[in-house]
Amino acid sequence: MLCVSCSVKLSWSNNVVSQYQALYGYNNMKKFNIAISIVFLNPFTAYTHADTNITGNWYGQRIEQGKLLHWIMENRSDGIYKLYFKECHGDNLYRSQIEAGEWTIEAGIYQTVTKLIIDGKGLHQPITLNKEYIEKYRVLSVNDGVFVYEHLGDKIRYKVIKMDLSFVLDCKSAI
Repeated sequence: MLCVSCSVKLSWSNNVVSQYQALYGYNNMKKFNIAISIVFLNPFTAYTHADTNITGNWYGQRIEQGKLLHWIMENRSDGIYKLYFKECHGDNLYRSQIEAGEWTIEAGIYQTVTKLIIDGKGLHQPITLNKEYIEKYRVLSVNDGVFVYEHLGDKIRYKVIKMDLSFVLDCKSAI
């Protein structure tokens, strides 16, 4: 079962802000905007994008404990990534989370560095010493709109499908 449309559009500014407000009821976006500025306007950040085949929007899913966990991963060409998670039980939304940070790919290793999380606890940075959560994956293939990669630590394999910019997540729709 594929879910399509969870009221998260893939444009960053207005849609992520409105999603954040809708999910968590925050009308004062000053904290959110300051966090975005601090996290993403670092002039010392270096990006390596040797394979631009993985830029764009990718949909993935898996079943965990009877719930559908599905996501849209947006890899922008400027090195910014956003990950929109929805965990659904039937037609009902169980949990939602948005992650944002940077992505790189080099020598067949795809890396994400999460710097900002929006979830049921609100807006925060990862709870690590350097306020970043780093994950590395071995790229297995990128062909015909299908990206397959494997986590270097736990060896979980992911298969995501390239989607149009208009694609949205929804617990009630299936493809």
